[in-house]
Amino acid sequence: TGIDTTDYDRPFHIDDIGFNLTDDFHVYGLEWTPEVCRFYVDGRLVRTADTLDFKIGINILVGLEFNKWLSGKEASEVVDSDIERGGAPVNYLVDYVRTWIQPEREPRILYVDAVNGSDEASGLSWAEAKKSINRAVADALAGDTIWVAGGTYPDHISIHGVRNLRILGGFQPGATDAAERDPAAHPVIVDAVFGHAGLSVTSTENVVLDGLTFRGTTRSWSAGLDLKGPIPDLTLRRCDILENTPADGAGGGCFIAADNGPIAVSFENCTFADNSVLGAYPSGGAVAGRGTFTARFHGCRFLRNTARAAGGAINLANSGSLIHLSNCLFVGNRVLDGLATIEATSGSLLVDNCTFHTANKAHLRLTSAGSIAAPARVTNTLFTGAAGTALDLSGLPEPTHTLLRNCLFDANGTHVRYTAALQSADAINALTFAEANQVADPLYTDADAGDFTLTAASPAIDAGTIDTAPPIDIAGLPRPIGGAPDIGAHERYLAPPSRYRLVNISTRGIVGEGDSKMIGGFVVNGTQPKTVLIRGIGPSLGALGVANTMDDPVLHLIRDGLTPTPVAENDNWEQQPDATAIIEASRFVGAFPLAANSRDAALLITVAPGSYTVHLENRGTQPHAVGLIEVYEFR
Repeated sequence: TGIDTTDYDRPFHIDDIGFNLTDDFHVYGLEWTPEVCRFYVDGRLVRTADTLDFKIGINILVGLEFNKWLSGKEASEVVDSDIERGGAPVNYLVDYVRTWIQPEREPRILYVDAVNGSDEASGLSWAEAKKSINRAVADALAGDTIWVAGGTYPDHISIHGVRNLRILGGFQPGATDAAERDPAAHPVIVDAVFGHAGLSVTSTENVVLDGLTFRGTTRSWSAGLDLKGPIPDLTLRRCDILENTPADGAGGGCFIAADNGPIAVSFENCTFADNSVLGAYPSGGAVAGRGTFTARFHGCRFLRNTARAAGGAINLANSGSLIHLSNCLFVGNRVLDGLATIEATSGSLLVDNCTFHTANKAHLRLTSAGSIAAPARVTNTLFTGAAGTALDLSGLPEPTHTLLRNCLFDANGTHVRYTAALQSADAINALTFAEANQVADPLYTDADAGDFTLTAASPAIDAGTIDTAPPIDIAGLPRPIGGAPDIGAHERYLAPPSRYRLVNISTRGIVGEGDSKMIGGFVVNGTQPKTVLIRGIGPSLGALGVANTMDDPVLHLIRDGLTPTPVAENDNWEQQPDATAIIEASRFVGAFPLAANSRDAALLITVAPGSYTVHLENRGTQPHAVGLIEVYEFR
């Protein structure tokens, strides 16, 4: 009351404070908890607000809510310029920010069930399941895991400021083990609410989403997945991003906005299908971004995505950013006014063991417009059925490294364009930065039916380079099967000649301190190297009901001989560079999954013929605890 609004022409929310905001110095405070916002003047509580009103997945800053309170505007009326200029009647200084850290506690499982759940429930059991995924996320703390039952969720998942969170889809209500879930049989479908993004992530670390589908985004400047930095570690596994068609903006399936901090995101075995951008700034039908980010796509499928401008599937135009594609399949993507399925004008692009089939223009275009960085490469990749140029390098300065290696081209309008159109293998390999490329029919099993596996006579078999080949293919099968990897996303798999072979050995026992290790051994016969999966397990046994298990096992692999030789060791499987390959290898050999955030140890390693010893060391808090050694033949 008594506030002069002459200069500002708007009322203010602060009532009965007895002074004009512009008259004197006062201390204003905002306390924001998961339950309520409290606004203070000079230490006196003057207003409260329900936080639920702005938990809608939009990136809301504390300053925005504070300015809304002082300025008399509603949240929908506050714009960036209000924050930048100070939407309050005078400028103010943020003196300090005080935060509270959640004390140490045991990680929890939260349950979500679209049919039987209630957002008023605790979420701590299937009987008390939440109804909304986003409400479970709002209640989650660092280290928690959310189990989501199959169903359709009109929802917006907003993950802001949470660390070490897992969201797993594909459960039947009542499931008691994560291994019971099946995302294909019990799909979790997140339908965009009012056309907003299905998923919004910002300021998080070590977050995993596994087995969810996001579809139906239509709002301008939204995307199926809306990622805002900083995000140092985000993984989406077995997720489908479908039918997102924002009216304006880039990246219909996923937009990576790294303006406010770097982003590192991995997509594993995900599908981007039928996404499109056709309005303003229509680049990257499936994926686009800005700022400095790293995006890795392994075993992903890009199907029938469309952009009006650059990149029917992916647009990379950011200096300092990197996109790595391995074991990916691109089929039927379209670009209207642009030039290619993937357009890269800046940053670094790595393409290994991918398959490109049918495009209305080019499959892949690299240009110097924004200076593609030296690490760019294309290896072990199939390019077939492009109406235009399969690989367009026109305008690219001559690379000083080998950029194009062990690729195969067939049935394209033009196979490669550099300073001129190149239609023969000899012409392509005459480039100073190209080698071992072919022009030949890859002999797909049935491309028209979507089967891009290779038939027995395919020239792509054993024609790749091992240097850049991932250890498994798009189907999770080991690579290589023969002496060299195949070209393309699929490795041709032949059944073993004998049905009688040893594929797994294991032993369980008590592991003591120091030199009181558990010891196992195996022998690789023959003349060829063999890839084995070795696991030293303690914490994950506890999840299976085994008591007194090791909490920090360490694996040591030693080559036997007159002088035993250390080969490798591991203390935490999730810190391995090939952690994703370890997950896929475990599935392939039929091993039970290692628990997320466990400190189990694992090695996926290729060894020469010989005798080997495995030591399992106990570095945990219990001097005598149960541990398990497993050795699997992988290939």
